[in-house]
Amino acid sequence: NTETNTETNTETNTETNTETGTGTGTGTTETLPTGVSSVEVKLVDAETAEDIYLSNEESFDVAGLIESVTLHLEDGTDYQVQDPATAIDFAMTPAEAYATVDQKAGAGKVYFNGEVGLKYKGEEDLTISETVKVAVALKGDTNLDGKVTSTDLYDTMLYIALKGAGEKEYFDTVKNGTALETKLAYLASDIDTESKAGANTDDAKLDSTDMLYTQVYQAYNGAGEHIDWAEALKIANGGK
Repeated sequence: NTETNTETNTETNTETNTETGTGTGTGTTETLPTGVSSVEVKLVDAETAEDIYLSNEESFDVAGLIESVTLHLEDGTDYQVQDPATAIDFAMTPAEAYATVDQKAGAGKVYFNGEVGLKYKGEEDLTISETVKVAVALKGDTNLDGKVTSTDLYDTMLYIALKGAGEKEYFDTVKNGTALETKLAYLASDIDTESKAGANTDDAKLDSTDMLYTQVYQAYNGAGEHIDWAEALKIANGGK
């Protein structure tokens, strides 16, 4: 009942919820109703969800993971949230998710691959049963071993060389891995455009520029002078 929902929303909550998540897509400000008894979340289909991230990203993308949010109200009506990011946040950031990975486990690659809980942003303290499935890797860590080293640069160079020669490209240290690991390796290696497609696209490419950025990052950090990726890109571009 759109008329009832709008009326309830206006009359019961005059305070605007201005919180928005990362990647909302719409950028709208929406007022959430009070008297919410439960929250129903519909997730983006797993085949099209934006489910891979880097540990330095500020948040998971609401728009890429959540299709819709319906609030069930105590008066028996439902309220369809226009912008899911207005109502939903995540229980962890990508950095916090990556920090849960046991890097001393021994065998296997080092990246987060699991469920992250959801939190409701409205005034009611409500539990959301749905979780999102995401994977998180370390930026620059092409071989997914939890470190950024010369091996990562070699893997990136090999991939780019094969691509340039018209041959089937692959990352040497993940060539026998899963499809997810290959996508994560690409994302971790694409320093400037951070393509989540796992392949070159019109607006994101893995090329020699990424090799340069990785070389600068490794050179400074290897010499004990810690810089982050933003500083590496600035140095590589002449300090601009």
